Amino acid sequence: MRAALDELARGFEREVAEVFYRSAHSLKGTALSFGGREMADHAAALADTGHRWLKQAAVAPDELTTAMEEIERLGSAVERYRARIEGRGA
Repeated sequence: MRAALDELARGFEREVAEVFYRSAHSLKGTALSFGGREMADHAAALADTGHRWLKQAAVAPDELTTAMEEIERLGSAVERYRARIEGRGA
């Protein structure tokens, strides 16, 4: 998703926006399947953003910043999930 954001920062490309949307949407479903509600919530926000970009066929610069911040929050959620799961096996 970060690579897609980097490309979208250079200009809107439908295929790249589609990859961003599909990645976030798939991650949302996968996270839910494994009990990662917090990860799913962040992924859902990113999927909603990607869907909006596809409908508008455009990305506003401030939305790129917001999306990158959401990806950072998602990364933190992944780390918390990982710690929780690893703690169960200990």
